Amino acid sequence: MGIKFSIIIPATRPECVNFAIESAINQNFKKNEYEIILIDNSLSGLKKIIPLEYLKNIKYFKTKKYLTVEKNWEFGFSKAKGFWQLMLCDDDIIDLDCLRTLDKKITYHKNCDCFLWNYGFYKFNAMERKNVSISLPLESKNDYVIDSEFYLKKLFQLGNGLSSKVKPFIPFVPRSVYSKSLIQRIKKKNGTLMMQPDPMVGTGILALIFAKKIIKINKNLTVISTHIKNSAANHINDSSTLEKMMKNFEFKYIPIKTVRFFPSLSSEVLLILQIKFNLSQYKFNISRYFCDCFSQLQEFKNNKKDYKRFKKKFLLEINKLSFQDYFLYIIYKFEKILMPYLNIVISKFNKKKFNVNNIFKFENEEISIYNLKKEIFKNKDGIS
Repeated sequence: MGIKFSIIIPATRPECVNFAIESAINQNFKKNEYEIILIDNSLSGLKKIIPLEYLKNIKYFKTKKYLTVEKNWEFGFSKAKGFWQLMLCDDDIIDLDCLRTLDKKITYHKNCDCFLWNYGFYKFNAMERKNVSISLPLESKNDYVIDSEFYLKKLFQLGNGLSSKVKPFIPFVPRSVYSKSLIQRIKKKNGTLMMQPDPMVGTGILALIFAKKIIKINKNLTVISTHIKNSAANHINDSSTLEKMMKNFEFKYIPIKTVRFFPSLSSEVLLILQIKFNLSQYKFNISRYFCDCFSQLQEFKNNKKDYKRFKKKFLLEINKLSFQDYFLYIIYKFEKILMPYLNIVISKFNKKKFNVNNIFKFENEEISIYNLKKEIFKNKDGIS
């Protein structure tokens, strides 16, 4: 039959990679029907910290030199042979029933070539990687057919390829599985599967454009780390990792041309693909883009030097807006400021929960507890 699934782990950080590998190796699925590909993109090499029994069960590749994020991910997928391919970030884990669940869904939805699923979050003590807090969204037995045209339109309307309002419905590659035929189709049309400056956003949009059918599985199959040390998310205090990941990229279309503004990264991808594939039916909302950039700017306030520099950039570009676009920007900004307070008021008169995540806290435990004691997570109230 051949290899049904490929799990690709592009790794640069030693802190959590063994948890990711462990969750992939211990899948409740036939071992001869899936492969695990580890791409070691670290400077010092990860092989020495990976247990021998893990190495025996994975296909290990060491990059000759440090690769930028999109090249690292592309390299990983180039080594995959599975009919279905998914990526696991080096600090995330997958549910032990991930492949078994996907196999059932693939069998049921025969004309689908892309599936995405729910994902939770975890954080831990930075020194010991213990005292874990896990947040999981509510699950449902009902699958959801993604309306690609609707969500493409929403992304442009929101002026952000990574907008939290639609993020759970976009098939970004780290929390999705693509058929081999879909990947080949994307490569034929786009040249590559991954693209700068944001390969995660790029894959999600490319899948919306080229997938025949996309299904969302309302089960939690991935748990993502929210620890920001040595990650791009730590760019406010230390931009070295982010700038290394985005080395030599030059913006062409977005007004605020810096990798330090995440809305610029994801929106640049939107505009690149809009021009490349003639998506002129979708109008990019420049006012909402600037609203998100304003929020990003506020995060720099504790870094006075960068705040002053980026504020100057922001003001220079926003002053170029038309009166109508600037007026809409002001409205969106107030909407964003007031919304949390409105939600509090609405929640008092609405029986439905606004927070749909269950929180579980564990002392002296590591993230591996998620797969070791699955029965605990059936308790909707969470456990401390």
